[in-house]
Amino acid sequence: MAVETSQREREIHNIWKNYKFFYQISGSILLIILATLIGRSLFPNDEGYWSNVYMTALGVLITILVLDRLAEQREEQREIKALKQQLLRDVRSTSNEVAKNGVHQMREHGWLEGKDGLLRGVDLHHSNLQGANFVDANLEGANFWLAKLQGAHLAGANLQGALLNSANLEKADLWEANLQEAKLVGANLRSAVLAGVNLQGADLRGANLQDAVLVRAKLQGAMLTNANLQGAYLLDAKFNETTILPDGNKWTLETDIIEFGTFLKDPLWE
Repeated sequence: MAVETSQREREIHNIWKNYKFFYQISGSILLIILATLIGRSLFPNDEGYWSNVYMTALGVLITILVLDRLAEQREEQREIKALKQQLLRDVRSTSNEVAKNGVHQMREHGWLEGKDGLLRGVDLHHSNLQGANFVDANLEGANFWLAKLQGAHLAGANLQGALLNSANLEKADLWEANLQEAKLVGANLRSAVLAGVNLQGADLRGANLQDAVLVRAKLQGAMLTNANLQGAYLLDAKFNETTILPDGNKWTLETDIIEFGTFLKDPLWE
């Protein structure tokens, strides 16, 4: 019996929510009609009575419309805020499927890209985001310390100043992503696609870049001390005198990058 009562209450609540505006207008009209009849009986000889009634009724209806719309906007804003908070919790979930779905829902709502991207500067350390779709996402300044990002799709993403120390980015796609000034100390970037990526000023000390594709990568000012470049593809990669190489020395025009075990040309293209 209690269950039936609770269900009935929910049904009544839903009916009120769906037809709230209709009930408000109907109730207001009934009150106006009642007040009009009472007023007419009290002031039968007032020639301007009906004109005053019309203007008053119009004012009441307009007020109801405005107040109702404002209330709806406030409710919508509350719902959007609650949804954003829930999606942020989902993205931080230890469940990879829940986390990926959270990212997907953010994309569906248009909350990943642009200067107001929902994940900009967010703390996602230890997150489980393997295979997540962050293409063109604004992740500037985000904290991905020790995050699982294997196979993640990060092409065109803005990761400027992001913290990715000890993150696992094996086989991740970072095609033309912006990693300027990013922290990638000890990060695993094995077999990652970093073609055209901006790594200017990035800290890659001790990072694993084995077999990574760094074609056209911008490495000016990057710190590669103790980084593993074994088998990395560096065709047309850009260095300058502020680039620190794996042996701790600065790059010069005489530097033979192949000595660090890299390919200047992908053997598969030969």
